[in-house]
Amino acid sequence: MLPIVSIILPSYNDLSYLETTLRSITAQTFTNFELIIVDDGSSDETPVRLRSLIAADTRLRYARRERGGVGAARNTGLAQARGRFVAFVDADDLLHPAFLHTLVNAAENAGADVAQCHMHPFADGTPCNFPPTYTVAGKGMSGPDALRGLLAGDLPASVVCRLYRRERLGELRFAEGLIYEDLEFSVRLMAQATKVQIVPLALYGCRRRQRGLRAQYAPSLVEDRITVTQHIKDTLQQHGLWPAERTVFQQLAARFLGREGFKDLIRDQSLDEFLYQRLLASLKTDGELTFSTLRKLPIDAGQKKWVGLPLISPALGRHFLNFQLRRRQKRVRA
Repeated sequence: MLPIVSIILPSYNDLSYLETTLRSITAQTFTNFELIIVDDGSSDETPVRLRSLIAADTRLRYARRERGGVGAARNTGLAQARGRFVAFVDADDLLHPAFLHTLVNAAENAGADVAQCHMHPFADGTPCNFPPTYTVAGKGMSGPDALRGLLAGDLPASVVCRLYRRERLGELRFAEGLIYEDLEFSVRLMAQATKVQIVPLALYGCRRRQRGLRAQYAPSLVEDRITVTQHIKDTLQQHGLWPAERTVFQQLAARFLGREGFKDLIRDQSLDEFLYQRLLASLKTDGELTFSTLRKLPIDAGQKKWVGLPLISPALGRHFLNFQLRRRQKRVRA
């Protein structure tokens, strides 16, 4: 009998977390699933440690591939998935015992392509105590409305707090070699989805690690932001959503390229002039942002300040970022 859900879990040298994550999956109250663990070229003892766990539970499957990144590992899992639904889990996160049961019921009852719950962040080294309720009401959304929510930042970009109907995914795959592959994939998905069901419960525990990939600065973070922004704009154009969704896309550009991108620049305790100019050029060209258009966007004043000052004057923006850099350096020394 084929499983109803295929869970895809990429792993790369995650032994310190992986067994705890696996226990949260095998403890699901909904038991008709397969778990595809994709070992993305781990150099630790992952294959040895997993052997006994896999032998003890026939629902667990193991696939090893050469190191290719999270997107490539998820694609490997998708090629092997047999379930009616697909879920993605990160190797250091935790699932509420009712995660699958709740999302499968939500998707089936609503006839939704995607069922999405809320995420519960917890600090590494602390228990993941899922809240019993969540303040945001559940609702059904059309694909276009979900896409707007995603671009506006009202819905999370992460792919891990969702259940996907596999037939809707079709040949959709993750862009490989990107750091922000979740956002790029989510936009392409929502652009073709019919219905998304939001479940008003926090059922996915997202571990906040001190030294995760995105917590560290690297030029590739900035370059990926630019590439992903361009891909998203291409997707909107390909699906006939441009220029109708230009304004909400500009909200994404102001947040993702502007505020978050500029914060990447000062995370390394320096301000790289070349990358500063790259971000500023992308805001103007890819984001089609000017100071005048920025003022009209429905975003908060703090975000407008991070983006507006560079748009008014590169020198003024540089001065502002240097001020933020000095504040950050004082906090680090303290």
